[in-house]
Amino acid sequence: MPPVLFEERLLDSGARLGVATLNIPEKLNALSLELVGLLLAKLRAWSTDDRICAVVLEGAGTRAFCAGGDVLAIHRSGGAKDGQSYARAFFAVEYTLDHLIHTFGKPILAWGSGIVMGGGVGLLAGCSHRIATETTRLAMPEVAIGLYPDVGGSYILSRVPERLGLFLALTGATIGGSDARLLGLVDRLVRADEKARVLAAVPWNDLVETPCEPGPLERQHAAVVRACRHDTLEEVVAAIVALNGDEWLTKAQHGLQAACPGSLRLSWEAQARARTMSLADVFRMEHDLSIRRVQDADFAEGVRARLVDKDQKPRWSPATLGAATAAWAAPFFVPLSTPEAHPLRAL
Repeated sequence: MPPVLFEERLLDSGARLGVATLNIPEKLNALSLELVGLLLAKLRAWSTDDRICAVVLEGAGTRAFCAGGDVLAIHRSGGAKDGQSYARAFFAVEYTLDHLIHTFGKPILAWGSGIVMGGGVGLLAGCSHRIATETTRLAMPEVAIGLYPDVGGSYILSRVPERLGLFLALTGATIGGSDARLLGLVDRLVRADEKARVLAAVPWNDLVETPCEPGPLERQHAAVVRACRHDTLEEVVAAIVALNGDEWLTKAQHGLQAACPGSLRLSWEAQARARTMSLADVFRMEHDLSIRRVQDADFAEGVRARLVDKDQKPRWSPATLGAATAAWAAPFFVPLSTPEAHPLRAL
């Protein structure tokens, strides 16, 4: 079966609705180079097809919209040994796809039910209509494997009010639809069993939301905001770790304490830069940063400890946040090419 399915549904108006279904449910619809390439080509075609009035992005199965990029495929590509040819191709196509979604000239709806993580957030974030349900579990957990929130995450999370996007980046915390709505990461909350009704309501101007209880982040809102107000990364980390809260907050604290110190620093630095950059420039920055990062030993070690050996005992380098200074991080942000030669120069 192909990794993504495409369908054009005839509407009562005579126009057509383009539907793209990520189709690897056994891998939680994780993104491969083949998948993002097929999706990019089809969205480009639909963007200029006058018969297509709107587009839907969804995931096959009930467990996930998209659990992110297939990091094992990047890991297996050989790291620096082969010049990261797979990683270079993957990031260039994935970020071009994400940017196209952000700038798509027609309504585009993401049915963000189930797991929405990493690269899945990258697909969802740029859509004009971002839907969450009671099963939505959204997170950017890249710091756990030696990466950082990419796919435009530096841009997106740096613009979440009250620095709560920074909290998500540093802890990798998972939030539900209610908290995602609070942070502006989704636009509407509806029940999962209302999917057919929602998709039939093109162009989705009057979607009725489903009332829901406050999520754990909303309940901990004041304390988390205070913790994230500090001026330095070290102060923010210490303040988050010192919070007293419920099971959700404790899990977020554990995620922070187990995160790669270098990834925490790179997340902090990337968001600081992204606050004053255009979306296209952020994608170009993230492309170069991601290439450098997957060539670094921390990525290989993070994937080994979390996904391959699963001993959950990564040996990070640098091993402490104190050693992962701004000066240490600076070389990761040096451009890999001139602007004229950049793979994403056309964005």
